[in-house]
Amino acid sequence: MYHLFPHLSTEFNKIILNPIIGPEAITGSSRMKGGSATKILLECILYKAHATLAQSATLVVSNLLQVLMIYERMYRITYLGCCSISRAIELAVESLKSKGHVYYIGWGLLGVMGLLDASECVPTFSANFNDVRGFLQGGYNMLNNKEGELLLDGSSKLDISLEDFQSNFLPELTFHDTVVFICSDSKEIQEIRAITNLIEEKGAHAIGIIPEKEVELSALFTKCLVPVITSNLIEHKNLFDEFHHPMSVIFTDFLKQCFVEISVKWILNAISTGAHVLKGKVLRNFMIDVKVGNNKLFHRAVSIVSTLAKIDKEGAKHAVLQAIYRMDIIDDVISRQVSEHVAYSTVMDQVVPVAVLVATGKFDIGSAVKVLKTNTISHVLRHLGLV
Repeated sequence: MYHLFPHLSTEFNKIILNPIIGPEAITGSSRMKGGSATKILLECILYKAHATLAQSATLVVSNLLQVLMIYERMYRITYLGCCSISRAIELAVESLKSKGHVYYIGWGLLGVMGLLDASECVPTFSANFNDVRGFLQGGYNMLNNKEGELLLDGSSKLDISLEDFQSNFLPELTFHDTVVFICSDSKEIQEIRAITNLIEEKGAHAIGIIPEKEVELSALFTKCLVPVITSNLIEHKNLFDEFHHPMSVIFTDFLKQCFVEISVKWILNAISTGAHVLKGKVLRNFMIDVKVGNNKLFHRAVSIVSTLAKIDKEGAKHAVLQAIYRMDIIDDVISRQVSEHVAYSTVMDQVVPVAVLVATGKFDIGSAVKVLKTNTISHVLRHLGLV
């Protein structure tokens, strides 16, 4: 996509990609990558497209680097709140480690960030589908989904609305659960207050990701409040003062919404990633329990096993196949297509952790599966002195 902004390629690498997702992601390694970069690129493309359509191409060229610099500024300001974010991570990992759940419930466009973050946890960390769930006021109506309600396993409706949460999940809350509120203003304070009261009665944790200026709303979250950077903090004189065409208000509002969304996305990414890291789902920045759910992830699994066990790719592939089929590999299995391996692996748990242990030569399939029932892969490898 750099061909859309040829004069900004170097600046984008330096200002956005490096601090957000790191050099490993840029070079295409198998380590964790950042959807944030994709979001920023798409928003810049949309900004350029609309501004060009409004016959302000010159303005776009002069301002695009400043837009990227504000994204970088948002990144730094967001993580200045590391103390409150770390507290949110502590509460989330406490829930996941105790077999509880983390629920995101959101209002408006910011609430969509909760749905997005929750949806990434299953393929990224091989998390249980219900470990981290997202809910949005208005549900499918808010999303304006063309197909209407989505089905789970082809039969029951996939619950994503706030009403679904209140009816089906809130009554079952326990002190092991954590509920994260994502809200941009106090318009829904009565509803939020009612839900927080019910959560408190259940003994569950409540985290508020809301504007710091909303004092009355902030007071509802005594255990953990993570302030959202609001539009008044992201004014940029050199950028916004240069909009003189009829589309200026639309451009300004669009960019401010993008900046606040990316901040909330980073906060949620920190909570879910931090919780899964502390739970043992990540090792040396590798998604050690990644679900082998497609061709790309199959080869990523082989690469992870090869790196951590320090063996060649052929040996690593053999270990991954053993972990998928839970047996010594025979020629019939090796000759199958990757798509067949993927289809079989989707119902198997801990494929990569089992494969890593087998690849070390210190475990067979049975002993690897057994030790991982009571230990994380990180703990086992550290005990063996391999990491």
